[in-house]
Amino acid sequence: MDRNLLRGFAFIGVALFFGVQASTYRLGDLAQAGPGLFPLIVSLIVGAIGVGMLLSSRFKQGQAVNFRFKSIGIVLGSVIGFALLTEWLGAFIGVAFLVFFSALAGEKYDWKRNLKITLGLMLITYLFTAVLGVSMRLY
Repeated sequence: MDRNLLRGFAFIGVALFFGVQASTYRLGDLAQAGPGLFPLIVSLIVGAIGVGMLLSSRFKQGQAVNFRFKSIGIVLGSVIGFALLTEWLGAFIGVAFLVFFSALAGEKYDWKRNLKITLGLMLITYLFTAVLGVSMRLY
């Protein structure tokens, strides 16, 4: 099976799942957005990207899909570790673990790049709490 074809179906599946969930909430309008408007818009964008991937898979030479179960396990473990560490030690520690541990699934490991990504995500996490008022323990 073609990799881009599989990715397109995955994007469309995720978009449909979250789009259906978002449509059960009040949408509102652009002047007064309801809780379902932003997730619905993101779902539409993700769905459009999926359709684009499906179309591009028809015109490009396909690459075979190969599942690297070790990498899948590492990424899954990093997400679980993120959730547990965020609950126990705070979001900053969870974010750092997520970035550095999930990077082990890649083909090349660059600690400087991981540090930059971690600092950027920590800033975004801080802004979510400070600006948007999201209740989350940072440290």
